[in-house]
This record gives sequence, C-alpha cells and structure tokens, in this order.
Amino acid sequence: MILISNKSECCGCGVCALSCPQNSITMSPDEEGFSYPVIDPNMCDNCALCKEVCGFQKEKLIDTDSEPPLVFAAKIHNESVRANSSSGGAFTALSDWILKKDGVVFGVELDETLTAVTTFTETPQGRDRFRGSKYIQSELRDSFNDIQSFLLSQRSVMFSGTPCQAEALQNYCKSIDTSKLYICDIVCYGTPPQQLFKEYLSFLERQENDKVIDYYFRYKNQGWHEHTEMQVYSSGKKDYKSGKSQVFKMFFNGNVCLRPSCHNCKYTSFNRNSDITIADFWGIQRTMPDFDDDKGVSLILVNSDKGSEWLTGISDTLKLRESNTKDCIQPSLRRPTSKSDRREQFWIDYKKKSFDYIARKYGGLGLKGRCRAFTRSFLKRIGLLGHIRRLVRRSGN
Repeated sequence: MILISNKSECCGCGVCALSCPQNSITMSPDEEGFSYPVIDPNMCDNCALCKEVCGFQKEKLIDTDSEPPLVFAAKIHNESVRANSSSGGAFTALSDWILKKDGVVFGVELDETLTAVTTFTETPQGRDRFRGSKYIQSELRDSFNDIQSFLLSQRSVMFSGTPCQAEALQNYCKSIDTSKLYICDIVCYGTPPQQLFKEYLSFLERQENDKVIDYYFRYKNQGWHEHTEMQVYSSGKKDYKSGKSQVFKMFFNGNVCLRPSCHNCKYTSFNRNSDITIADFWGIQRTMPDFDDDKGVSLILVNSDKGSEWLTGISDTLKLRESNTKDCIQPSLRRPTSKSDRREQFWIDYKKKSFDYIARKYGGLGLKGRCRAFTRSFLKRIGLLGHIRRLVRRSGN
C-alpha cells in the first residue's frame, strides 16, 4: 500500500494511523520534524481504509458550488477577554456556549514543556489555556478517540483546529452520530514543526541563561495591528521587544519553515466543511474604520445551519457587524501560502549550521534584519506602514 507519493500530499493529521484496523501505520518525523505515515508491509492487508479517511486523497475537498458563507466582524463585549485573545474573542464566546450546555471543548494549549497539544476541558479556566494562536502544528494524540467517546455518551463537543484537522475528525467520526459535534476551524497560514520551535526555545535560554516558562505567539501590548511574540522567563522577565524575541515570527512570516502540504493546501476557500470559521478580520480599518480600535476584531464565517444556531446562541455576548467575502483580507481563504524560494536553503542551513546561524540569516538578527526592523519602525512612526501594506496586498491580488 502506498498512501502518499509526495510530502505535499500529507498534512500529518494521523487519521490514517488511527483508522488502520491492523495497526500497521505509525507516524514518524522526517529530517525537518514533520510527521508522515510509515506503513509496515508485514502487517498491512491492503484494505485501503487509510486512503478512504485521508482528506488529501479526495479530488474535491470543498463544495465550491455551495452558497458563500455569512460573514461577520465580531468583538466580544468583555474587554478583559478581548485583551487576552488573539483577535476579537470569538473563540471564547463560542466555547462558553458549549460549556454552558455541559459540553466539552477541544483546543490547543502549550503544556508544561511548551509543546502544542490538542486536548479537552470542561471548565472556563481550562478553556482559557486554549486562547491565542499557536504557530506550530499541534499534537492530536488521543483527541479523536476522546471526542468519539464524548459523542457516544451524548455530550456536546466543540473541536477547534486547522481545517485539515477538522476534515480528518469528520472522516474519523463518519460511523457515529455527530449531531452534537460543533466544529470551528481556524483560518490557517501554515504550520512549522514543533522540533524547530523547541530548538528556538533552547536558543533563547542560552542567550538569556534563563528558562522560558510561557510563550505568546500573539501579544497585543503594542496593538492588534502590530502584535509581537513574547516570552516569559522563570526570573519574571518578559521579552517582546528584542530582536531575538521575534526570530520565530520571522521564520514563520518568511515562509521558510512551513509544512510542504501548507503550500498545497486544499482548504483555501470561503466554502468550508466546518460549522464556523474564525480568524482575524484584517482590512477592518479600511471597510469599517469605526469598528476598529486596534484591540482586535474577529472574522466569523457561518458555514452551516448548526453554525447559524451557534452564532445566534452567542450573539448577545458579541458586537456583530455583517460583512462579505470581499471586504475581509484573508489571503489564506483564497489561495495556499506561497513557498519561499529560500525554503530549501533554510533547511540545508538548519541541518548543517548552528541555530545561531539561521537566526541571523533568516530570523532578522543580522545587519539586514536590523535594517528591516528600523525601517519598519520608522514607517510606522510617520504613519506610512499601513499604507504600504495595503499597496503590497493589492499588488498580490
């Protein structure tokens, strides 16, 4: 059995391994740290179930002929919640509705080792660990089996994750009643491997001679439009200003370390298979300037009748403005993230050089990076940064 012939055909969800009745598939990391299925030929009986559950094996994943979704800009009324959310707090409102129904919420948290793990909670306190973007591929572990167990016991379940994970969950649960499963997918730019992130943390700890105990991929202290990454150290130090604190963000935004399938993403469409899609409502300052206060605005796409019921249930907790698919600037809803022409060299350097080297060359710590940071700061100070960004977006459309 040959499941994939090219790495761009695998998102690493692992549903093939979970579904294999012979347990002949294991997920194994490659030299870049991304996991792929490895089939034991001595155990495989060629039943092809792995192909049936694999979303990337389908010719058509998204129903592009369906009606476009309802589009909303949203801000949660609770300002404290919004301040601690990546954008407008939509995830908290959606998950609160599930928890009030005695339901279970599945999301991604950074555990005590700062590993991104998909897990579940039944409390608001546990849910708060799921807030905020995590720009690394999460480990699903036993989440799909746990979700099936909760659904079989007639509990309402919310799953939030990337669209490829959401598709994998739906395929895995096809044989059971999913009427109480509420799926919220996140508009995804791409996922770097956890291995690279862990090496970055080690790099920071060497630089500071201190341990990183918490990490924020989206810190809004300087505003939502100019969010940064922030590390919290055991000494109490918080760093979101130094060049080294933004190295991983530079890797991510530079498209040099994303999973190969992210550049071949099958889910870059407004027609989604989830009930609700959430993201940042980029472009709100242009289309609804009175709604933008630089504290975060969520984009909400309502994709199903169940999603409509869900949004209606939380409408009193949100400030909502109806919009359309043209006014939200989310490139990942239109096309896959382009692959950097430096990606191949990045991984060559990663394998052969030190982390300090790639931090300087690709992470903005060298002279070019410092010049770029100074130019960006200067353009922001004189009010031209936003204008230039809009021009770049228009030229890319």
